[in-house]
Amino acid sequence: MMTRKTTAPAAAGLVNGELTFWYDQENGKFKITAKTAAGVVVSGQVALS
Repeated sequence: MMTRKTTAPAAAGLVNGELTFWYDQENGKFKITAKTAAGVVVSGQVALS
């Protein structure tokens, strides 16, 4: 799977159970945002080296 996203998408655009990811070029981090089945937005990141 590949993506060219380099900015965070709007969390409001996610439906319950969906996730999105992108690469933060400035900080060298892989970022993930998801919306749980209950509609709660959660996010995380992994530093790349």
